[in-house]
Amino acid sequence: MEARSGVKSNCSLWTSLFADNGVVNSPVGDTPIVGTEAIRRHCDQWNQLLGPQGNGWYPHDLWSGNNMVAFTATIRAVNEGGCTVNLQGIITLEFNDQ
Repeated sequence: MEARSGVKSNCSLWTSLFADNGVVNSPVGDTPIVGTEAIRRHCDQWNQLLGPQGNGWYPHDLWSGNNMVAFTATIRAVNEGGCTVNLQGIITLEFNDQ
């Protein structure tokens, strides 16, 4: 289930948070997008696809805005004996000027 804030991502701000050789997977598991120029272009493309009804450029975003993004995450841990634990949650990242 997705909820959108209705405001498109600020791609210039988003891209500025990455180093020149930054890497993003979009969606997670796909071929990595490397470099700030490629990241910005991909963000711009998602904004075009989303239209006025939503924002954020990750298909799995729960919510995103100019300085915050929230997304689901699954962590799978396996010990030496083969016992598996799957943890599911929501990760929220907030970016500030510091």
